[in-house]
Amino acid sequence: MAFNKNNITKVWKKAKANFKIGKDYIESETEDYIVFCPFNYCLLSYFDDVLRKYGCYYHFSHCVCGSIGAFCYWYNGLYQDGRLKAFFIRKDIDLSLICTQQENRLVEFTGWIDFSDRNFLHFAHDVKNDLITGEYHNYEYDFAYNRKVAPKRKKDADFVNKITSEVFDDLFAQYDVHINELEETLHNIIDE
Repeated sequence: MAFNKNNITKVWKKAKANFKIGKDYIESETEDYIVFCPFNYCLLSYFDDVLRKYGCYYHFSHCVCGSIGAFCYWYNGLYQDGRLKAFFIRKDIDLSLICTQQENRLVEFTGWIDFSDRNFLHFAHDVKNDLITGEYHNYEYDFAYNRKVAPKRKKDADFVNKITSEVFDDLFAQYDVHINELEETLHNIIDE
């Protein structure tokens, strides 16, 4: 039984059922997007497994989802003083298409939300894993975390920044309540 394009909510519900909110992840939503911040790599891995189990062609293209080494690397460098890695997935994403075939490159995007910058999504990548903000430079954290907008992506950057500001208060309210549990989970993953 394959999920149709309107069932990312069911995939997310199935994936998160094996994990604890406030310990493994926090979540929010907008009218159009499911938003979650994983602190446990296994949640990302299992989410991908659920997509495959139900015959979906869409899968994450981001390195932090495909490799625990990449997850640990970027969290070690960019999760500092409350930077949250957030995933935004449109509720109407077409799960019958792979990421490179998605017509709208912003049906899914990810980046880092900073507690001191509610209106900017740092190191933002679209569904095809192309940069929207920040830049690569030998994988140095400072370059990833700059405010540079990729050429020809200003409109996309404005859009993702607007969506980021919509969930900022909710995500950081949850983060503040559960910081100790979330960080314990994250450090257990990174330090293993």
